[in-house]
Amino acid sequence: MPLPPLANRQAVDTVDLSIASAPSDIGRVPGLLNDITFLKNNVDVSSNREARLDLLEKARSLVQALETPRETMLKHVGAEARPTASFYCTTLGIEAGLFTALAANHGSPKRAPALSSAMNIDIDALPAPSAPRPSATSTSGCKRPTTVHDNPFTFGHQTPYTFFEFVAAPPTITALPVRGARAYYMHSVLHDWPDDKCASIIGHIKSAMTPGYSKLLINKNVIPSLRGQIRKQTCMDLYMMVMFGSRERTEEDWRGLLEGKCGLKICNIWNPGNGVEGIVECEVLMES
Repeated sequence: MPLPPLANRQAVDTVDLSIASAPSDIGRVPGLLNDITFLKNNVDVSSNREARLDLLEKARSLVQALETPRETMLKHVGAEARPTASFYCTTLGIEAGLFTALAANHGSPKRAPALSSAMNIDIDALPAPSAPRPSATSTSGCKRPTTVHDNPFTFGHQTPYTFFEFVAAPPTITALPVRGARAYYMHSVLHDWPDDKCASIIGHIKSAMTPGYSKLLINKNVIPSLRGQIRKQTCMDLYMMVMFGSRERTEEDWRGLLEGKCGLKICNIWNPGNGVEGIVECEVLMES
């Protein structure tokens, strides 16, 4: 993509990019906490409607003050703004027998592998703690889609085209002109594609890397495998599944893709947690 005109680039350089990852109004937090504590301790919000509404507004303001702009954006485009995601999960739960299975044995706790076996569906299709990914479609049943041509998006639009073909996106880069660089950086690319396409994309970068010198830095979610997932990550995972037949990836997913299918070595995974995107640092394996 060509660079913007020089004047525009100078304007962009003046933007404080730290705003995107900083709380929106951290200075309001102490006062809001004091107000909430006062209302909790001194007013019966169960009978005082005005006090209850005031407390509700204070609580909402506290969340807004603590959220980063990115977190607010994901909230607005995610499940809270669109009932579709919750409705979809509920519909899948009913049709696949999930709620019946959960209620068995007096509703005792159940792990995703046991539910998958009892219901005879793919574990990745379960909206369960092992990374919620409901994915039932009329073309594939209760199985996670793994191709760009057969997924909920292509089924819903009744099109043979992938999402990017459908919206006539810019052509995919097939050759990397910069060779032997110290570092190659990717952000918000690989979650758009299933593993086979990712391997092809990474293959072009790998061919330009110098073994023992070049690094590939992938800036993306590294979501927990079993528990502790953050809503904005699982919400994004659902979007990737619906739109592209792809996913957000766990550490095991990244290792399976990069080391198992791309011939790279993962040097380190820098994962700050709490829903913040991590960095997967890779290099080309040295030839023996």
